Amino acid sequence: MKKSFLSVLALVLFFSITSFAQTKFTLNAGLQSPTGNMKDVLKSGYGGNITLDFSLPLLPVSLALTAGYNRWDSKVTTDNAYMIPVMAGARFYTGGIYVGADLGFAYSNSSAIGSTSSTNFALSPIIGYRLNLTPVGLVALDLNVRYWNVSTTGSSSNWIGINGGVTFGL
Repeated sequence: MKKSFLSVLALVLFFSITSFAQTKFTLNAGLQSPTGNMKDVLKSGYGGNITLDFSLPLLPVSLALTAGYNRWDSKVTTDNAYMIPVMAGARFYTGGIYVGADLGFAYSNSSAIGSTSSTNFALSPIIGYRLNLTPVGLVALDLNVRYWNVSTTGSSSNWIGINGGVTFGL
């Protein structure tokens, strides 16, 4: 009986707390500038991300799921390269400023670097600013800078993304 009561109590608390969680949907796009070895063969490109943020109640922290598309053209040929990251991470908010990091995988395909494709581990720290455009924060302007690091065989692919977009509360 005691275990049943505690189990029911835990479920009630869990669902009552998560019912107050705020979910936000962000669409970002921007300039993706290659660094390291990538900048030797690729021009600056473009990219975009879709992020779902799940804010934890009473905490300035959110959990995030991010998927995106980033593309660059070769400096010497008509070839190109692209990466599709799928990641999970966390953000810490203080006022409108946030910092965080995402971990996951990125599918890459490059005709600019020897016609290769692979899926590799990815890490992306982020710093950004959200400016609420409505009184209750249902719509916000999102500006951020991300450093991307995708581990490849024997090296890594790195770039910096400067992004702007809009966040919607769900």
